[in-house]
Amino acid sequence: MLEGYETGTGVGSFESALTIQSLSFLSNQSDKNLIRLLSLLGMLLAAWAAIIQHGRISIDSVLYLETARLFSIGDWHEALALYNWPLFSLLMAAAHQLTSLSIQNSAHLLATISFGITTWSSLTLISSGSIPAMEIALWS
Repeated sequence: MLEGYETGTGVGSFESALTIQSLSFLSNQSDKNLIRLLSLLGMLLAAWAAIIQHGRISIDSVLYLETARLFSIGDWHEALALYNWPLFSLLMAAAHQLTSLSIQNSAHLLATISFGITTWSSLTLISSGSIPAMEIALWS
């Protein structure tokens, strides 16, 4: 039982909720492969989400793509004037230059990799006991 929480049925019941011990099976070395598998599945989910959009992007994505385009052609001053939080746009421009993918596909690639890293990091933190699983569930 988690301290500070009521058990039983009804509102606020955490009896069937994810507890700290529920992911303790991930602590031995052989089960690290499960974390890798779940991270890979997370990356596949992110890639699938990009594929089913058929090239459609949100309005704010246009700003990132244009900023990345400006970075990729070396127009740094105009890119920073357009959007002054350049990290993702710089990464997109770098991926575009390194892979010859379009800027939009470079963004999808980066998002997929980021999703995998986030999944792996979250599961590793939970399995190590550094962050209780209930706290992660409440952050979501």
